[in-house]
Amino acid sequence: MASILTAANEAAMLALDAAPGDIAWRTDTKQFFILDALPASALENWREYSPFRLRVVKGVCAALKTITPANGHLHDFSDFIDDAGRPAERVFRGRTVYGDGDPLPMLSVLEDPRAREPVGGGLKGGFSSNEFRLLIQGFVQDDKDHPLDPAYLASADVISALVKAKLVNNFNFLGLGNVAPCVIEILIGEPVHRPPDDEISAVAYFLVPVTLILAENFETPFA
Repeated sequence: MASILTAANEAAMLALDAAPGDIAWRTDTKQFFILDALPASALENWREYSPFRLRVVKGVCAALKTITPANGHLHDFSDFIDDAGRPAERVFRGRTVYGDGDPLPMLSVLEDPRAREPVGGGLKGGFSSNEFRLLIQGFVQDDKDHPLDPAYLASADVISALVKAKLVNNFNFLGLGNVAPCVIEILIGEPVHRPPDDEISAVAYFLVPVTLILAENFETPFA
């Protein structure tokens, strides 16, 4: 039976007395890793152990974090060190509530609640091709005279980064490979820009819909 172990960091994980199939919880990165082969001291024998759809969302976030001036963009959505010397992020997964201490501009990747029926195969045998619909929500610096201008600028950078994520060799979208489970297409929808209001946001914001066509097997979600 596999064991679930805890490691404070990469070095601690590589020092574990683990056997193939054992799972390590990394408290520094808040990730599970599974050991595929011995020795446990070799990093290449460990791989992230998480559901495929979570890996897809993380892949989208990684693409958004490439939005930096060094990569030809106007904005910087990369990770950074805050004023207290702590690692901080500008791209989040699943966050809908923010406070005064959060950075602006910032992005959140949300799952679109309007789920779609399977494109082909359904749940029969586990294999299916499905539309995984996401919403990228962005919050921007306030411009009292022209509230939507910063939102248009930021959404353009987001769309540009997503287009770059589509331009890959061998259909290796988001670095997730080209053999199921994998992403087989990325579709970018029309952005929507909204001014500040009392119900959703005190600053202007935008939404960019993204649909990822997935080849996946629901019987093995961790594959």
